[in-house]
Amino acid sequence: MAGLRLTHYLVAVRSLADARRGYERLLGMSELASGEDPAEGARWLALGGAVERVRLVEPVRPGGVLDALMRRRATERNPGGEGFYRGVWETPDTEALASRWRAAGVAFERGDAGALRPDHRRTHGVRMEIREAAPGGSPAPGDDGSLLRLSHVGVAVRSHEAAAGNLAGLFGMETIGQRQEIPAAALATQWVGFGTRRIFTLLLPLAEASPVAGRMRALELDSGAGGEGVYIVAWATADPDRLGDELEAAGVAVARAPGPSGSILRPHPRLTGGAYIEVLPLSMNTDQWA
Repeated sequence: MAGLRLTHYLVAVRSLADARRGYERLLGMSELASGEDPAEGARWLALGGAVERVRLVEPVRPGGVLDALMRRRATERNPGGEGFYRGVWETPDTEALASRWRAAGVAFERGDAGALRPDHRRTHGVRMEIREAAPGGSPAPGDDGSLLRLSHVGVAVRSHEAAAGNLAGLFGMETIGQRQEIPAAALATQWVGFGTRRIFTLLLPLAEASPVAGRMRALELDSGAGGEGVYIVAWATADPDRLGDELEAAGVAVARAPGPSGSILRPHPRLTGGAYIEVLPLSMNTDQWA
């Protein structure tokens, strides 16, 4: 089974202007394009460099698809229901993937240009759109000399074994390395992907006090998948400590955690339209673009 590559993702926000300022300050992104999506009842703004990497979507029709989802997942801490909406991946052969799913009885819809959108309850709460890769492959995020690259997605799950087995059946993914436990966060992690290319990190809370368990209680309002869903999107850069210094000098507060070859940066989600992100050292990226 051919692999997948994350190209960009959508973030549901209540104000394009406010969210745009956050991404400009934090990631140095600029506007690429804008428009409206009548089917979603939303307007959108694409941000990035030579390759689109984030698309902000704002509901403009009360009761529309996007507005209804955001209202459903609104909480006291996140009254607007903002946050990760949908990830967009590429694969060399969408028809082969569609045939695989039909044979396995996997429900999916077709998006623009034949893109596949599987039922998010089968993908552990992750809303996915999978497009046909361009002949010769699209340029990888970061190939334009930009500082940051998209890396992978952290997904909160109820069972490593069940999630890894399901992703193997859907996409042919394999587990990468061994399960790791992080006692300080009451969390266990397992990487899955293709060869050494990590696509997802499966995040399993080990106690109700775990931050991941807390987020899963909020995700349950949205996902219909037992609280499973996207917890965090990981980016990579060659020198996260330098980036952290530059952000702090510009008045942008970011939390830092020690990593194997530099800090891991975690900005407050209010800067990113409610979407939790972290910035890792590039050495932790595991050949995502090999």
